[in-house]
Amino acid sequence: MPNLDLALSYPGVVIVPGEEFVISGTVQLEGTSTAQNLTGYTIKGNVQIGSTNTLNTGTYAVVVAASGTFTWTLSMAQTAAYASNSWGTIVLYLNHATTDDLHIATIGFRTSAETI
Repeated sequence: MPNLDLALSYPGVVIVPGEEFVISGTVQLEGTSTAQNLTGYTIKGNVQIGSTNTLNTGTYAVVVAASGTFTWTLSMAQTAAYASNSWGTIVLYLNHATTDDLHIATIGFRTSAETI
């Protein structure tokens, strides 16, 4: 399978500890505008802040499988555990029972000084 990416980039992402955080995106074949059909796939996310790596975190929803659209959410409780004024990465990937995990995107972020 060809490489995948998101239709939109996410520069300057800020997560406020204690606030829900949502990424909405379209998975497409890298370098094209061809959507990846998400039928049978799950979206997984790993979050790393400093040396702490949380695997398979967040919840996902496939919005329209045929057009590759999804949402991935970190709950208020999950982000409340993040230290303020920190830097981290979110790695999103597709998982299917019959294939290896497929990388979608790596998104850098920072947490704000403000907390909820």
